[in-house]
Amino acid sequence: MVQIIADIGVNHNGDFDQAADLCDIAAKAGADIIKFQLWRKDRWPDLEYLRMPKSDIKILWQYVKHLGKEPLVTCFDIDSIRFMVGMGQTTWKIPSGLVHNALHSAAVQQLALRRKIIFSAGIDDVSGFRGENIFVLQCVSKYPTPLSESDFNGCVYDGISDHSGTIAPSVVAATRHAKYIEVHITKDKNQPGPDHKASLDSAQFGQMVEIVRQIEKMGTKKPVFEAGYKEAILERMCDV
Repeated sequence: MVQIIADIGVNHNGDFDQAADLCDIAAKAGADIIKFQLWRKDRWPDLEYLRMPKSDIKILWQYVKHLGKEPLVTCFDIDSIRFMVGMGQTTWKIPSGLVHNALHSAAVQQLALRRKIIFSAGIDDVSGFRGENIFVLQCVSKYPTPLSESDFNGCVYDGISDHSGTIAPSVVAATRHAKYIEVHITKDKNQPGPDHKASLDSAQFGQMVEIVRQIEKMGTKKPVFEAGYKEAILERMCDV
C-alpha cells in the first residue's frame, strides 16, 4: 500500500488553528502520515512568522495520533532532532539540502534509534543511498515544479515528494509502484507564504488520494466467469 504523506510544512503560516484544520483535512481525505517542520528559534529569523513552537508541535503530534494517523516532523537542526526523539519519533524525513550535512546525519544516526529514514533528492545526489529502512523520494526543488520536470522514475526512486501543485505526478507515481507519495497541502493556494502555490488544496488532495487508492485495487488477476457465461455470450454473438 502506498503511504501518502500530507506535508503541512509551514502552510499553517504560524497559526495553530490553521495547522489543526489542515490535520483534519488530511485525515478526512485518507492521508497515512501528517507532517510538520521544526527548527530552533534562532535559526532563520526572517522565517520566524512561519515557525511552529515546540509546545504547539507537541499538541499537534498528539492530535494527529488522536485522528488515527502517523505524525511526522522534519527537523532542521540537532536541537529539534533531540526534541522529536523525546516525543518518540522513529521515522525521519531528511529534507533536500540536509542530505549531505554530516552533523545533521550523524545526529540522526546516533539519536534516532530503531529508525526509518526517508530522503528527498531535490538538489542532492542520493543515488548511493540504499539499505534496509532507507527510502529515497524523487524531488525537484522548484516551487511550484513545472510538470515538464515532474515525471516519476520508479526504477530509481522509492517514491515522490511533489511540488507541482497538481495531482498528476502523484497519480503517475502510484501506477509505477511508489512506496511513498508526499505532497504539500494548503487551505488556500493564494495565501502568502513560500509553499502554498506548490501545494494541493483540500479538493485536489482528496481527489488524489481517491485515485491512488483505486489504482492500488487494479491488478493482473485472471478474470473468473460464472458457468455458462462465455457460452451464452458466444451464442448471442453468433445469432446474426
